[in-house]
Amino acid sequence: MRRMIWTILPLLAILSVAPLAAAQSFENTGVVDDVQVKQGAIVVDDTWYLLAPGFLVHGSADGKLEKKMKIAFTTRNTDSGSKMITEVWVLPANFVFP
Repeated sequence: MRRMIWTILPLLAILSVAPLAAAQSFENTGVVDDVQVKQGAIVVDDTWYLLAPGFLVHGSADGKLEKKMKIAFTTRNTDSGSKMITEVWVLPANFVFP
């Protein structure tokens, strides 16, 4: 039992730091203001972004984004020059942005 605890504790420590380290390496972070699924768009920190077809959401049990979620995300430019979100990582609610 004691051996199992000493194996699990370091893993928990690593997992608790992983979202912080991950968010610092992304090009964008912010809070979701609105999600417009039918329009294929999302508003993050008052900025409107398109959602790429088949974009990925990590860290959400149902794969959905909701208002007030803290997220980190990657984008690419569209042909028209606007930003399109390609991948999203949901951050813990207690995450503090750098």
